[in-house]
Amino acid sequence: MGRRAWLWSPVYVADEVRSERVLKFCVIKGIDTIYLWFSFNTSASYYRSFIRKANAVGVKVHAVFGEPSMYDPAKYKEKGGLFERLSVLDSFQRSSAFDEMFAGVHLDIEPHTLAEWRNEETRPMVKEKWGETMELYVSDIKHTLGLPVSAALPIALGNGTNDELARKAILLHDQVAIMSYRNQAYGNDSIVTHVNPFIIFAANLLKPNCVIASVETKDVHPEPEKLTFYHQGEKAMNEQIRLVEYYYGQETAFAGISVHSIEYWMELHYEIKEEDL
Repeated sequence: MGRRAWLWSPVYVADEVRSERVLKFCVIKGIDTIYLWFSFNTSASYYRSFIRKANAVGVKVHAVFGEPSMYDPAKYKEKGGLFERLSVLDSFQRSSAFDEMFAGVHLDIEPHTLAEWRNEETRPMVKEKWGETMELYVSDIKHTLGLPVSAALPIALGNGTNDELARKAILLHDQVAIMSYRNQAYGNDSIVTHVNPFIIFAANLLKPNCVIASVETKDVHPEPEKLTFYHQGEKAMNEQIRLVEYYYGQETAFAGISVHSIEYWMELHYEIKEEDL
């Protein structure tokens, strides 16, 4: 099963040496899909070159959009909003060769980081509006771009077994990447603990190959160390990922692993222990 990973910095697209390094890293690590931030400030020619090289080594590239305020459907068609960004992507696709085109769209909006989400009185309003925005962009992506669409979802949506927004997100998107940022596969407050509700939602909704478990490699200080593999290193991360993949081995709703993100993963230390020698 291939892996996915986010890539945020445009420098890895614009700089030929760094882009080559990223793609070699993807081949070595078995990454078959990159969620790549699509910036208005980076030349389209750089993206085309990167995507062409990625396709040549078997790596698909999906365009990433999103920021917390974009949950609000009232802002959907504002200048710089999601509609404009999708329109720019449509122009990019139309003016690119087949092997230079994005293979999908990934939304990373994350309104759970806003004060109005943390406020229990306003959170239902945020969730309702986010669901409306999901309907808007999924419809536009499917009808205009004809691409698969995925989204990053916070574990908070899995806290309630009847969370209507979680169900809507799974129904609308081809895949959802759960931000299950923990450094243990099993146990209380683990990767599996936070992915399970979404697996159940997807299975009940008959959505195979839908739910992606995600792990973090960034130093998240002052947040708790349990959120990342930055301190434990890549060997520990790979061990926990294998446990997650084994746990969901017979689960049709499970779609694999995504790592946040390539920039940090490439710098992650690999601890060699005596038993490895």
